[in-house]
Amino acid sequence: MSARFKTWRFRMLCGVILFAAMPIRAQTCVSRVQPSNPSAVYASNAANNTVTDTRTGLMWDRCVLGLSGTGCSTGSAQTFTWDAALAAAGAANSAAYKGHTDWRVPNIKELLSLVEHCRFSPAINEIVFPATSSLKLWSASPINLATSSAWTVDFSDGSGSDYDRSNALSVRLVRAGQ
Repeated sequence: MSARFKTWRFRMLCGVILFAAMPIRAQTCVSRVQPSNPSAVYASNAANNTVTDTRTGLMWDRCVLGLSGTGCSTGSAQTFTWDAALAAAGAANSAAYKGHTDWRVPNIKELLSLVEHCRFSPAINEIVFPATSSLKLWSASPINLATSSAWTVDFSDGSGSDYDRSNALSVRLVRAGQ
């Protein structure tokens, strides 16, 4: 083996070791794209585990229904048909969930406002909304021409799409805030 080949092989081996030692990030931010939802635009309320978007005034549950705790790591994400998701918001209101009685399933525009456009897998600010991973969430918006479908947001890539209302998906509640 030549000395040059040995040097190249040593450098490649060092690069592989360094790459393997790097922490694996659960979230990827596309280079040169400014965050659309940086943590600074959210006001957190640790007492009830909610966050308020200071731009819209909307108050969001940090966790999808079924999860709790500061890292949304307690419990398991519940899934609902579309009708059951709307009913779950009503049940939350009957129970004065997190001290409020005006929770609802967000419309598609509101839910899409959580998409972090510089990230994917998940396409959401996971510091503010932990444990969303790559969930597909219901919106309250029906599809006008397809009465059996409603709008959803897939947080693996931030896309909005229609989905049959009989399927079971997770839901994140929202309220007007203040």
